[in-house]
Amino acid sequence: MKKITTVGFLFAILLAVALGVHHLAFAQSGSYSPAWVPPTWSNALQSPILTTILNGQTPASIPRSAALPDPTGRIGSYQPGGATTTSKNAFFTSTLGTNQRTCFSCHQPQDGWTITPRTVQSIYLNSHGFDALFQPVDGSNCPDLGAAAPYFGSSFVAARSQLFNKANIRIFLPVPEVHDWVQLRVENDPYGCEKSVIYGVPAGFLSMYRRPLPSANLFFLDPAGTTVPAPPNPPFPPIPGLSGVSPEGTGFAIMWDSREPDLPTQFQDAVRIHAQATPAQIAALTSGAAPNDVQQGVSFQQGIFTAQSFDQRALDLTGGHDGSGATGGAAFLASLSCSDIINCLPVAPTFFGAPQFTLYPPTFFLGSGSERAQRASILRGQAMFNGGVTFIVNGVSGFNDVLGPNFQATCNTCHNVQNVGNNFVLPPLHTGIGDNSYLSPLQAPAGFPPLPPTPDLPLFGFLCPTGSIPFFSNQVTVNGATYDLFETTDPGTGLITGKCADLGKMKTPILRGLASRAPYFHGGNASSLQDLVNFYDQRFSIGLTPQQKTDLINFLNTL
Repeated sequence: MKKITTVGFLFAILLAVALGVHHLAFAQSGSYSPAWVPPTWSNALQSPILTTILNGQTPASIPRSAALPDPTGRIGSYQPGGATTTSKNAFFTSTLGTNQRTCFSCHQPQDGWTITPRTVQSIYLNSHGFDALFQPVDGSNCPDLGAAAPYFGSSFVAARSQLFNKANIRIFLPVPEVHDWVQLRVENDPYGCEKSVIYGVPAGFLSMYRRPLPSANLFFLDPAGTTVPAPPNPPFPPIPGLSGVSPEGTGFAIMWDSREPDLPTQFQDAVRIHAQATPAQIAALTSGAAPNDVQQGVSFQQGIFTAQSFDQRALDLTGGHDGSGATGGAAFLASLSCSDIINCLPVAPTFFGAPQFTLYPPTFFLGSGSERAQRASILRGQAMFNGGVTFIVNGVSGFNDVLGPNFQATCNTCHNVQNVGNNFVLPPLHTGIGDNSYLSPLQAPAGFPPLPPTPDLPLFGFLCPTGSIPFFSNQVTVNGATYDLFETTDPGTGLITGKCADLGKMKTPILRGLASRAPYFHGGNASSLQDLVNFYDQRFSIGLTPQQKTDLINFLNTL
């Protein structure tokens, strides 16, 4: 389609689509039953459970305000509603399922409410391997491998290498019955799981390895209970690429592949699959008085906020100790919560360079001492993120097929929610991480893959009708017919929708707390923020100087 030039009109249409779609999600959440859930739940119950696993160490309470060390300073957590007693909240309950897992197993405050390799290794040493985190169902590379290596030692770690090396959890999903691709190939199977007759393609499943998304700051994704405006009547004209978006396909999406529509549904499905709950346990969770457990888990996630509060070189990021005017930290982020999501929208026009991050004013530089140089770098990085550096975006499905080719963008074009950094407006995007999109010039202007597939991850090949994948062409001939062969380590949203056009698409995550939660991207493909910045610099031929990269990294580390 042609690029729309009327900025306000475009924003209004996209906003109407996003809000209207979310309205549908709330209306459907009570009875929402996506096709992937029953087979995935059934498969989870087939996975072995280690009966010698012990409960993990859960604190008696999560205080209203806390700050814990992370690699560049301190990561803060803040609950406006006050401290949470863990024994009274289902987020920390180990009896909802059968394997003693809790949400806390994979979502901890020192990691920005996700989990990192350093925490995995610490839990391993402190528990001598007897922690529910290591259950074979998804804590090992494949359930049979984890069950065969149940005890502390090198075999135990090797069977869980994705968890130890990248803090990746195995996500196993069924191949949709209806799909665009003609054939699905397994081209690399490093753990034997993809060809397993129980857990793999012969059983109708693919295993992917993904970073758990943070369970904090979720108010900005799923503000359940707020007033969500209904779609306009009559509706705005539809935009190709957005008009058919599913309820979970906007910036409100909960999971990497947008497969969950809201937090109550996600909480129940996590209990089903990650905690291996029985049908009787799920019946108790979803009927009678027990839905209070679901509400407890959801309310905790919506009521806790996390952000960097202290930097080793820039020192205080909150303005509370030096009068700098800075508004970093989790308490300020919590103050952005609002009674209606309309008040949390990006500054319009959202993707044309309006400053979305305003955490550090010019007075932030007025400190005295060694922190001044670091603060100056952070200010430069914030200005760059807000539009100080522009670049041309091409070849991104979910973006260029909506906004047009040769789109001049900035960092906050996609990270556009004010001082939060997720993407409110656009559906999941395909930027080409861990796949062969680099074969198409639009997706690899530098001429080489910035983050190609790696041998530690499975590689899937999808034979798709030619021209069915936006901005991609890799023609092969099979039995006299021509297809586009798309190879990827993770099909993303495409495995949910069955559409070749959605292969490799992932949501844009919230940016707050980045310093605490390396590695980055959905599969831990970037080990550091340096790798992350290098990827975007190469992918979009931005041409950042070493100093600009440093400034941008320093800013991202303060979020």
